[in-house]
Amino acid sequence: DLGFEPDAVTFSGAATDTFESSDETMRGWPELTVNGALLVQNGGDKVSSLSGDGTIEINGVLFVGGANASEFSGAIIGTGDGVWREGTGTLVLSGSNSLPISIASGTIKLGSANCMVSTGNGLNMLGSSATLDLNGHSPTVGSTSWGGNTEGVITNSAVGIAATLTIGNGDLDSQFGGTIEDGAGTLALNQIGNGRLMLYPGSGGTHTYTGPTVVSEGTLLVHAPCSLASVVTVTNATLS
Repeated sequence: DLGFEPDAVTFSGAATDTFESSDETMRGWPELTVNGALLVQNGGDKVSSLSGDGTIEINGVLFVGGANASEFSGAIIGTGDGVWREGTGTLVLSGSNSLPISIASGTIKLGSANCMVSTGNGLNMLGSSATLDLNGHSPTVGSTSWGGNTEGVITNSAVGIAATLTIGNGDLDSQFGGTIEDGAGTLALNQIGNGRLMLYPGSGGTHTYTGPTVVSEGTLLVHAPCSLASVVTVTNATLS
């Protein structure tokens, strides 16, 4: 128990450091740098930024909030609920990640395709000001979920670089009710697996991305009054 709220905390070295939700070190949303190994044990740990190139094992959840911009290029592993983005800032993830990404507000920007887990529930969009920026990368996820209202934006800010989001790995059902749109680069959508991808109306009722929508397996359900600006190709699958 440090007895105070630090502005910044750095973990480095070969040994694995551990903190839990009751750890006084993490009070006050400090800036967190991990260049060694860190074990997040239990849930509720809150930081204002995340940087470094180490390894974080999350067996609970790590909240990253605040207005700070930061980048973590290390590995994220564990059995917990992964990184939960809050606040107004941008967090860039560019290392490998085997846990879900949840965005309540602010932005998570991809620095690589493998920073999103390719199996299970990979993405949770939980707020109207939540943004996932593919940034020119083309990840594959098992499923996506949303908070039940108009929940966030999926976009691609990479200038002149197309990006594709592939959903349905492992035959899972997914749903998304925000807006999928081009940024400085075009965005495309692929549905794979034998599950269903359910698209609900975004804030304007139209998903405005202009890259192709390819339904190669399973079912794509577009719920009224939702519409797509994209050209849709269906192969051995169902469009409803």
